Amino acid sequence: MRHGRRPAGRSAAGVASRQAIAILEKLAARNRTREVLRRLANVYTLRAELLQFISRPKEALASATHASQLSEELLSKPAVEQADYTVAATAVTDLGSLRMAVDDLSEARTDYGKAVEYRRRAVQAYPNTETRYAYAAALEHAGFVLMRLGDLAGALDRYHEEEKIIDILSRDNPSDVRFQRLRLLLYQNLGNVYGTSEQASLGQMSRALGYYRQMQALAQEMYTADPNNQTALSDLINSLLKSANVISQDADPLTKLDLDQQALALTHTVFMRS
Repeated sequence: MRHGRRPAGRSAAGVASRQAIAILEKLAARNRTREVLRRLANVYTLRAELLQFISRPKEALASATHASQLSEELLSKPAVEQADYTVAATAVTDLGSLRMAVDDLSEARTDYGKAVEYRRRAVQAYPNTETRYAYAAALEHAGFVLMRLGDLAGALDRYHEEEKIIDILSRDNPSDVRFQRLRLLLYQNLGNVYGTSEQASLGQMSRALGYYRQMQALAQEMYTADPNNQTALSDLINSLLKSANVISQDADPLTKLDLDQQALALTHTVFMRS
């Protein structure tokens, strides 16, 4: 027997999502307009996230799958709008993330691949900052699952394509911290492909260290610009640890020790602030 009750907020959100789905399904049964399909796909995606949050993964997967199917129907209608690509890519990304959570990497690769395609088409049809940013994020997801699957060449292809988009974003928006962090994460991911010890990599430690050093420099720049930026501080600690991890204890013990000590000092800063 289960004791206690779910928090009222979750129960209310669940009821609201079911009611919204019921209303929109009735509307869609009469006329499957673009606006109704958009709203319906969005509600199924949001419901999937809620179900995952309250530990009902099978129902979450079913809801996300239905959102993905609705998105495909939406994109089949001519004169696809930017919002349609956003809804569709969000749906398949959410589905891919749910599959990643249960280590269904092959299916997640397919889902993230669809998201990349939808975002790419959005950039082609509506080339602007937001579509490019979303495309770069989709490429990052796709690269990550390919690396998890051991397809390191495929992961590099995704990351190098992402780098091209980030270059455009940074050129057009040099002070936007979103794109700075996107580049920072790109350096981390490239370093992981080339030389992480946490999973399969190309074993090219010097190249990995080069990317981790770039990650460190960018994190330091962001943290210096805003000492209250906890994300930048965490990124800086992570970059120091990653650099230390690929440096051989025998080849350069002093540098390795220095990096570890810097990371430890910054971790103490985090602890003192909490």
